[in-house]
Amino acid sequence: MNNNKNKNISNCSLQLCSLTHRFKKQEVLHDVSLNVEKGDCYGLLGHNGAGKTTLLRIALGLIKPNGGAVAVDGFNLRAYPREAGVLLRGLIEVPSFNENWSGLKNLKVLARLQGFNHKLTAIEANRVFELVGLNQHNGAVNNKRVRNYSQGMKQRLGIAQTLIGKPSYILLDEPLNGLDPQAIMDMRCLIRRLTKDENIAVVISSHQLNEISGLCNKVAILREGALLVEKSMESLLETDKKLYRLSVAAEPSLVDEFLTTLSVDPQQEHGANKPRESTFLINLNEMKPAQLASHLLEKNIELVALTPCDPSLEEVYLKIDEKAARESIASAPHTNKALIPSFSSPKEKRAPKWAFLRGMNYEMTRFFSGFKSIIFLTLPAIIAWVSIFMMYQKASSNAEKVGKEVFSITQITAFDGVGAGLKIGLPILMVLMVGLASQSIAGEQTSGTLRYLFLRPISRIQISLSKLSMLILICMMGYALLVITTLGASAYFFDFIDLGEVLPNGKIFPLVKKEEMLRYLWPVLYTPILPLVSYTALGFAIGSWLKNSVGALVAALSVVFILDLGRVVFPFQEKLGWLLSSHMPSPFGGDSFVLFYSNVVQGVSNATNPFAGQCITISLVWLVFAMGFSIITLKRKAG
Repeated sequence: MNNNKNKNISNCSLQLCSLTHRFKKQEVLHDVSLNVEKGDCYGLLGHNGAGKTTLLRIALGLIKPNGGAVAVDGFNLRAYPREAGVLLRGLIEVPSFNENWSGLKNLKVLARLQGFNHKLTAIEANRVFELVGLNQHNGAVNNKRVRNYSQGMKQRLGIAQTLIGKPSYILLDEPLNGLDPQAIMDMRCLIRRLTKDENIAVVISSHQLNEISGLCNKVAILREGALLVEKSMESLLETDKKLYRLSVAAEPSLVDEFLTTLSVDPQQEHGANKPRESTFLINLNEMKPAQLASHLLEKNIELVALTPCDPSLEEVYLKIDEKAARESIASAPHTNKALIPSFSSPKEKRAPKWAFLRGMNYEMTRFFSGFKSIIFLTLPAIIAWVSIFMMYQKASSNAEKVGKEVFSITQITAFDGVGAGLKIGLPILMVLMVGLASQSIAGEQTSGTLRYLFLRPISRIQISLSKLSMLILICMMGYALLVITTLGASAYFFDFIDLGEVLPNGKIFPLVKKEEMLRYLWPVLYTPILPLVSYTALGFAIGSWLKNSVGALVAALSVVFILDLGRVVFPFQEKLGWLLSSHMPSPFGGDSFVLFYSNVVQGVSNATNPFAGQCITISLVWLVFAMGFSIITLKRKAG
């Protein structure tokens, strides 16, 4: 095991210091210390399950280790995550993007989130787009949707997003996996260009040794979470420098017997033999090549060739791995007693300002990128308009029956239209917002794009607040449209007049004065705002907690249903005020202010609103709880 504890923290390198990590009770990393300098092409080797991906995720700050620390140019990654988001970037597992956008638009959105202004965003996106060679494909690729990209193009786009803002270190997890031979060759050329021309340190994890052969200048080998060796590629291949390939024109058995007497450990290469020739791999140890040639001449064995044979990377890896297995390195007792060194603070703060506003801009771009957003915002208003229109048709039909089929009818006013529109529009808007909010985190985690947010210079608290703020803004836009439509439709089809009973002689018997109904009109418009916002935050909290988008949607809607149903089945009716659902209209009925208003404007004399004084307090409690829960959950969420 590598015993280097990295006591001296370099200001020009990425250093992993004594990292240890466990999943439940299983240790997947044990005391791993690595050092990556600028310009390195660093190979991280190991079998599947050796801990490579976990190590890279820790290095990028996507998960928190159980022990150890990460230093980026001398400062602590955990203490300065936004600064690390400028210097350090990565591509873990499969590259994921918004499939309905073009590759260039994806890069522009991420460049904006990275801190570029509107003018420089397009320039930077085009720069990295060209740098990874995507512009060399068909010219139409600029506007081509990512869903139509080949695997090789997606891989290039994944590397392009890591290059936004010119970071110093890029960590690539199995970047050549699944590519065809031509794409592999192109990717290797790209990595060489990044390290040599751009002076970017590139870390490549792989379990295929031939992928990094001739590409990396440094190599680290992991086995079951333990670091076996960290060396330069040159020194690693110098392990068995005295290995030679010997070709002779003689009978193999005779040569093998003779070479054995010389103690050169002959191993015949059967596949390499030519007619009447025998080829052996031998270890000269202390013997000189000239001495071996002399011995062969004395035995009348014709020497055809004697050439140095450096071991392949595969041979070195297998030798180290076999030695580790014999010595049971991975199961050795913990010996990591080194203290994590003290870190410096970044000399120059490069993380851009206004991260919260950039997060809001990112969310706005995502939401308003298609016609679905228009349908989403207008649906509650449309249904409310239809409801009011149907009420108008019914009122017209009933008016013709007065004195014929019925003695009298209660007049329908615009006040009643407002109540009807809100009663049907608000629950629909609430369900839509809860569903949308549940996908804000869970949807991005399912698609794989959430990780790209974590790798930008924006903290997780800022991500959470910007997402929730954007959801609240969308909620208010939807509600404002609902209110405007409801008021407009009610005023168009009816009048804001006194409520009365229409008698057969055409006279109107007064029931409720216009002034009395106006007293409740403004409150009925603003009272639902806070409960609606709290429901949105609740959906966001559930989506922050769960990983799967479908599961988050089902869970969020189930919670809404359970809260709503709770008003019916809860035995202590006088204590229902603590339920958030008690302050919103529902098909199950209830005592919300909207329903109280509807009763008043319909002439119900004994209408009551028992929870009027609790609406603001209870809604705020739910809102604060949901916000706090989502922030804590997102901070702990693995990327």
